Amino acid sequence: MIPALSKLRRRPANQTAKVSAVKPSLEQQPAAKNQNKDSLEQYFADAESWDKEIFANISLSRNRAWLVAFFPVLSNTAQGLRSTDHNLLNLFELYGASRWQTLMHLRLPNALPYFLAGLRIAGGLALIAAVVAEFAAGTPGANAGLAFRLIEAQHRLNIPRLFAALVLLSLTGVAIYGITSVISWLLLRKWHESAVRREN
Repeated sequence: MIPALSKLRRRPANQTAKVSAVKPSLEQQPAAKNQNKDSLEQYFADAESWDKEIFANISLSRNRAWLVAFFPVLSNTAQGLRSTDHNLLNLFELYGASRWQTLMHLRLPNALPYFLAGLRIAGGLALIAAVVAEFAAGTPGANAGLAFRLIEAQHRLNIPRLFAALVLLSLTGVAIYGITSVISWLLLRKWHESAVRREN
């Protein structure tokens, strides 16, 4: 009888031990929830900073391409405005043309071929600047361009993708030059010597 009574007396002690073991786990649940919440907040913060970095790199490449393409057009257009025939300028002054009329009917048409030549040069330079900017500050993801894909294929030794990116970049340069040449021909084909077909 005495051993049975001792077992009965020990049973509540075991139950209290189980309850005491469950209490810390219940107290740890809010801490785990707070930890998960902190990790989610950190994840969203990292994702937001990643998106900002991607858009910053894209805007950086666009700004560099714009800067490189702007100055050839500007210099060629300024040269075209300065190279107007002095005899024609004297003729406009003789007929009493205003500065605005001289600019619109003489200087700008004379500078148009120079502007279009600068545009053809600027198209190729803009592509080169965009590629170089993406080499320097490119980021992976859906917004990555051909230049970053080229570097990625080079690091992964993916030769077919490497040559595919090179061919696409070359075709892009040829297409830009072709489009600007067609625009130049459409604007100059009726009156300028560079686009008028010779009769003989």
